[in-house]
Amino acid sequence: MKVGDLVYYNMEEQDPRRYGLVIEVVTRKRMGLPMIHPPLCRMLYPDGSIEKEWADELEIVNKERAEVRA
Repeated sequence: MKVGDLVYYNMEEQDPRRYGLVIEVVTRKRMGLPMIHPPLCRMLYPDGSIEKEWADELEIVNKERAEVRA
């Protein structure tokens, strides 16, 4: 997962802010935590809110673009 990816938050089906844009990816190493945890993503949602979500709770919507960049 990279900055700029459009993602789907897959943990709450009823949440109206399901889709968001990754604006920062914070690795566990940078936070000083063990690497067994997934990265933390700072998300920008359509209503303008910015929240943090674990990368394993997100699914990339624009997978074709992500595969080309990889």
